[in-house]
Amino acid sequence: MSVLLVGIGNTLRRDDGAGAAVANRFSGRAGCRVLVVHQLLPEHVEELARCDRVVFADAAVDAGGVRLERLAPSARTPDFGHTGDPAWLLGLCEVLCGRAPEGWLLAVPAFDLGFGEGLSAATAAAVGAAERVLRDHITK
Repeated sequence: MSVLLVGIGNTLRRDDGAGAAVANRFSGRAGCRVLVVHQLLPEHVEELARCDRVVFADAAVDAGGVRLERLAPSARTPDFGHTGDPAWLLGLCEVLCGRAPEGWLLAVPAFDLGFGEGLSAATAAAVGAAERVLRDHITK
């Protein structure tokens, strides 16, 4: 099974880079392709079409803890003023390619979205927990 791990976030906005931090920990791992992006775009559909499972890792202010949840493709059109969302991208993949990979969202708690580099201590700890959750999920 081919797995695509998409790390979403801006590493210049402190904890917003949590998704990228998780994804980078899986770079070079057999059977797992890694894509790190600032935001989801329609152009990413091509990558999704080539995998069996996709996990979107992203920072979440309201996560409460590391959370892994299944996503269903959505036809809802996002507000393009900022970014598309993972369910919308899966839906677009389904429409354009006739199928979508199994989709998951890995939410990583974020506490500091101010300007600057590096994760807060709390989010750095959550990235470690997210790595363990994701490692278990990928090996299933």
